[in-house]
Amino acid sequence: QSIASALTNLGAVYENLGDYPKSLSHFENSIKILEELNDLRGLYYAYRRMSYTYEKVGEYKKALESYRQFKNIYDSVYTDIRAQTIYGLESKIESTQKDYELRKLALQNESTKKVQIYLFASLIMACIVILVIYYALTQKKRVNQKLAYINKQLEENQDALETANNNLTIANKEKDKFINILAHDLRSPFFGILGISSLLANDFDSFEKHEIKQHLYSLNGALRNLFELLDNLLTWSRFNSRKISYSPETFNAADIINNSFDIFKFNLLEKSINTVIKVDDKILVYADKNMFESTIRNLISNAIKFSTHGSKIYINADKKSDFLSIEVIDEGVGIDQDTINNILNNQSVSTPGTKNEKGSGLGLELCQEFVVKNGGEFFIESKSNLGTKIKFTTPISKS
Repeated sequence: QSIASALTNLGAVYENLGDYPKSLSHFENSIKILEELNDLRGLYYAYRRMSYTYEKVGEYKKALESYRQFKNIYDSVYTDIRAQTIYGLESKIESTQKDYELRKLALQNESTKKVQIYLFASLIMACIVILVIYYALTQKKRVNQKLAYINKQLEENQDALETANNNLTIANKEKDKFINILAHDLRSPFFGILGISSLLANDFDSFEKHEIKQHLYSLNGALRNLFELLDNLLTWSRFNSRKISYSPETFNAADIINNSFDIFKFNLLEKSINTVIKVDDKILVYADKNMFESTIRNLISNAIKFSTHGSKIYINADKKSDFLSIEVIDEGVGIDQDTINNILNNQSVSTPGTKNEKGSGLGLELCQEFVVKNGGEFFIESKSNLGTKIKFTTPISKS
């Protein structure tokens, strides 16, 4: 519309300047745009100016056509103006009627204002009551939360106290166990050692060479039993006080087993026990070396202790997936099922050996704890007078 209006005004300017071709060209361009926009007022003015220009150049026929276009648009616009006037009068009448209705509604609203005020006041009171109730409930909830927190703290303190009491009870049991071993099991080997050493010291010259050798074997066995007892006792004490660190490494299992048998060669000779070892000397395991060695040594010692004269001890090792399964089998006196259950439940059981060897009952308990610490499993199979098979597993090295 702005462009069309500008073109019409330019046409009028050129008309006044006497440049009629340019004037007509601008009027024609303006009319094209106005017809697309259906702008009757713009067309009305453009056709009127174009009619004057055609008249000035002597083209009366085109001037007449432009005038007719102007007249038709003028009549149309006039009709629209008249219609708008009638519409305006009708709107006034309608507006008057609406004013009447509004006054009527105002009178009706005035009569309901008091009711609305009352309802509004009632609503405010209801809100106040709701807020008071909400505040009371919130306070109650906070109090309940505080009470719940206090109860939880009391429960946690109670649990901590129970845990402390349990730990204290366990510590007392371990202390009593330790004192009992010191008082009884540790004293017994000294009597044997003192007796043999006294006999040798007092009557050495009266003994034959083979008798002296026999007494020395007995003395060596007594000292070895005492060493084993002290070693297990100290190891058990350190393990329960968490002073033994777990340090896994890769090592050869066969070397540990063979070296452990070398330690007990005098005990084996004393009971004429033969050993059968079936262990692959190339298998590497991944475990704590000290724990593994202690386990093997205790199992061999236990097998010797309960083996009869002239029997055999077998050690077999088989690879089972990612674990090495090791069996220590003796042909000794065996273990009854109740004793097996006590051992597997970490209850120390002290039983004299076939030559009345003494022990603390800690050996198998330590073995089980060390095997589990290394990620393996511990099993006992035995029957009275039919020998014992103790089996455990330990991880195989990935290297």
